Amino acid sequence: MKRITKAAALAATSIIALAPAAMAATYTVAVGGNTTVGTNAYTASTGGITFDTNYGVPMTCSSGTAAGNIQRGATFTPPTASTVATITGTTWSGCIAPTLFNTQLNVTQVGTWNLKADSAPVGGVVSGEITNVSAQVRSVVNDLCEFDVTGTVDGSFDTNNQTLSIDGGYGLTISNVVGCFGEVLDDDTATFGADYAVSTTGGSVTFR
Repeated sequence: MKRITKAAALAATSIIALAPAAMAATYTVAVGGNTTVGTNAYTASTGGITFDTNYGVPMTCSSGTAAGNIQRGATFTPPTASTVATITGTTWSGCIAPTLFNTQLNVTQVGTWNLKADSAPVGGVVSGEITNVSAQVRSVVNDLCEFDVTGTVDGSFDTNNQTLSIDGGYGLTISNVVGCFGEVLDDDTATFGADYAVSTTGGSVTFR
C-alpha cells in the first residue's frame, strides 16, 4: 500500500507541475480570417495625439497617421510578448507645446517600432507594448527646443472596432535636449497617447 500510495503521490505531483504549461494558450494573428504566415500592410489614423513629460510639460498634435505591416500567422503565448506588427512610418500634424510658449514642433520617427502582444484576448482586446520607439522632436524655429525620445509604451488592440490604443506608461526617455526654456531636460521620462483607427489590405485583424 505504501508503494502504491507513493507512486500515486508522485504522479499527482507531476500532473500539477505540468499543468501550467499544458494550460498555456497560444494565439495566432489572423487577417480577414487568414492565418497563413505572411504580412499585410496597414494604415492607421488618429484625430489627436497627447505627449507629456514626468515634469508636466505637455505637447498635443491635432492628428496623425501610422503605417506598417501586420505579421499574419504570428503566434504568442501570454504572458510572453511576441511581435505581431510593425510601425514603419508615422506622421504628426499640428503639434504644439502650450507650456513652452506655444512652441510649434515637428516629430520624426526613427527606425521601425515593434508592436508586441502579451495578453489573451479579453472581450476582443489584446494588450501589449510598442518597443523600439525612437523619435526626434524639433521646434519649427531652429534651436528653440529639440530633443529625442526612446523607449517603450503600453498599448492595446481592440478587434471589435479595429483600434490601436497607445495609453502610455512613462517608458520613454528624453535625451539630447537643446533649449526648451529649461523645462525639458536629459533623462526626463515621457509618455504619449492616441487611438488609431486601423485598416489593412486583407480585412479585419483578429486573434485565434
